[in-house]
Amino acid sequence: MKAALKLLAILLTIILIAVLGTLSLVKTQQASETSRQLKQAVTRLTAQKNEIDTLESEIEGLHDKLRELQNKLTAAGAGGASLADGIGACPSAAPPVALEAGDTARPNLGIRYQSGVLRVLNTGSSLRVAAAPGGRLQIGAEMFDLRHIHLVRVEGGLLNGRPAAMAAHLLHSTTAGETVVVTVPLRESAFQNRTIWQLLNDVPNFGAPESAVANIAMDPTQLLPDNRSYEVFRGSLPFAPCTANVRFFQFANPVGLSKDQVERFVARVKPESPARAGGAATMPARGAATR
Repeated sequence: MKAALKLLAILLTIILIAVLGTLSLVKTQQASETSRQLKQAVTRLTAQKNEIDTLESEIEGLHDKLRELQNKLTAAGAGGASLADGIGACPSAAPPVALEAGDTARPNLGIRYQSGVLRVLNTGSSLRVAAAPGGRLQIGAEMFDLRHIHLVRVEGGLLNGRPAAMAAHLLHSTTAGETVVVTVPLRESAFQNRTIWQLLNDVPNFGAPESAVANIAMDPTQLLPDNRSYEVFRGSLPFAPCTANVRFFQFANPVGLSKDQVERFVARVKPESPARAGGAATMPARGAATR
C-alpha cells in the first residue's frame, strides 16, 4: 500500500512538472508572439509616419502651386491688364449731371465678391488694388464685374456731404464698357480697420512697380458697412481711365479706420497736385444725389 502511494506521488509530481513546463512554454510562445506583433506594429507605424511626411511634403508643394496659380489668376483679372495701365492725371471733370430725384425704392445691391491675393500699386494719388476674378455686383437685372479698388484721401473732411477722412471706390464694369462705382466713406474712429491695415502694410513707393503679397488674401466685402443703404450720384472718375457719365453708389454709413491709418496713408502715398486733389475731393458733386 505504501509503495502504491509512493508511486502515485511520483506520478503526480511528474504530471505537475509536465503541466508547469507546458504552461511555461505556452507563456514563452505567447510572449514571443506579442513581441513579434509589437515589432510589426512599430514597423507599420514607422511606414505610416513616412507616408504622412511624404504627403505633408506633397501638400506643401500643392500649396506653393496654388499660391502661384492665385497670383496668375489675380494677374489675369481685369483682362490681364497691369495695375499701372492707364495711370495718369484726369482733366478737369465737367459739372456732374444730376440724376432724377424721386422717392422710389432703390434696389438692393447684390454683392458677391471673391477673396484674392493682394496686388497693390501706389499711383501717387491713391492706392489701386487689383480685385480677384469672379467678383460681381448686381443692381436689379444689371450685372457688373469688380475690377479695382481705389483708396483715396478725402480733402476737407466731407465726401458728398458725408463726413469722411478717406474713401474706398470699388470700380465695376461690363463687357459693354459701362462703369459703376461703389463708394465707401472711411471715417476716423478709435479702432484700426484690419482690412485697411492689410492694404497699408505693403504699400510700394510711388513710382515703384506694383506689390504682390502672395501670403495675404483680401475679401473686398470686408470693406463694406453692415448697413448698405446708399445714395446715387453721377459724375466722372477722378482717376484713370477718367470715364465720364459714371454712376456712383455711395453708402450712407461710413466704415471706421484709425487716425494712425489715415496718417500712414498720407505718408506713404505721394500727395496729389492741387488740381487733382480738388477733383478727387468733390467727386461727384453733391448736387447729383438721388433723394
